[in-house]
Amino acid sequence: MNETQLDVEVHCLQPRWVADERSKYRLYLNGELLTERDWIWSQETYIQEQVVVNLVKDTIHSIGIEV
Repeated sequence: MNETQLDVEVHCLQPRWVADERSKYRLYLNGELLTERDWIWSQETYIQEQVVVNLVKDTIHSIGIEV
């Protein structure tokens, strides 16, 4: 396994996500939840998630974001 830093930029595409106090986003790696955040930023804000994970070398991995 290799320790790897994932840098993922997240941006709000829907204004209602900012207005809805219950809005959250979830970041997944290979279907496993890495982090969940409340969306408290404006629609113009880009945030960068930096997550360190152990990954199997020479294997394809998938990253997903769910709102």
